[in-house]
Amino acid sequence: DEQRPIGIHLFGRDPDSMAHAAELIAGRLRPDFVDLNFGCPANRAVGQGAGAALLLDPDRLVRIAGAVVKAIAHHTPVTAKMRIGWDASRPVAESVVPLLEDSGVAAVTIHGRTREQGYSGDADWEAIARIAKSVAIPVVANGNIAHSEQVHHFMAETAVRGAMIGRAALSEPWIFSSIRQHLETGVAPAPPGLG
Repeated sequence: DEQRPIGIHLFGRDPDSMAHAAELIAGRLRPDFVDLNFGCPANRAVGQGAGAALLLDPDRLVRIAGAVVKAIAHHTPVTAKMRIGWDASRPVAESVVPLLEDSGVAAVTIHGRTREQGYSGDADWEAIARIAKSVAIPVVANGNIAHSEQVHHFMAETAVRGAMIGRAALSEPWIFSSIRQHLETGVAPAPPGLG
């Protein structure tokens, strides 16, 4: 309890199994939210038809979200994390996020790269901003966020409501306090010295 708020991240490909798993987790662990993984590029997820593989089957992706929402949303919010699309020729986030909103998903985190990109290349922040503007639920930006200036821009200039930090925290664990300070003061803090 001292670590709250906590969320549980689930991946799978079967709507009924995902709903059942979410019910078990919500009942036993009482998370503050359950997050659905529609973006993991790892072969172990994709090879099972889960994670980013669901970007190739948007109907199944939306059915999973709807089943989980129906099972637990009356007491546990359901969120989702996804990528822009499978590859550059198949960007699906712009069409799927409104469907997730309609299904009752409370918020969506969008990694601005495709599955094909993995963790290389630039994230498409403009696409994330367009999607955030098109829906009422909070959209959180993810991918290539390495400086407080990026988060400040998202929060001040677009409809994006938050940022999810990944690998940047490994090399700059102070990034969270820098972002907070930048959002509160409007000024980017200087990086800490070696001491």
